[in-house]
Amino acid sequence: MEQKSVTRKQIAAAVAEKFGMTKKRSMEIIDFIFDDIAAEMRNGEVVSISNFGKFMTASRGERIGMNPFTGEKVDLDAKILPRFKASKNLKAYLNGSEMTVEDE
Repeated sequence: MEQKSVTRKQIAAAVAEKFGMTKKRSMEIIDFIFDDIAAEMRNGEVVSISNFGKFMTASRGERIGMNPFTGEKVDLDAKILPRFKASKNLKAYLNGSEMTVEDE
């Protein structure tokens, strides 16, 4: 099964239609939400969205890797990686259950 990508623009169009606002305004709101999630993660915070999941970061230390083409050893810098953990509710929904909304 081929997976399709949904873009920010498509999300903004759907939000604009659903809530009767301009696409420009809905894009501003979506950008604000994504920017805020990214900023919180950059500050080391976990962003938890009820019934959806948690956005967090994980650290990967310095290590020695290998160039797959030459076999040469390469020093790799430490870095911070984004992680997402789906909620039980989202997992159940993806497997055919109804999406339930629980208040936080």
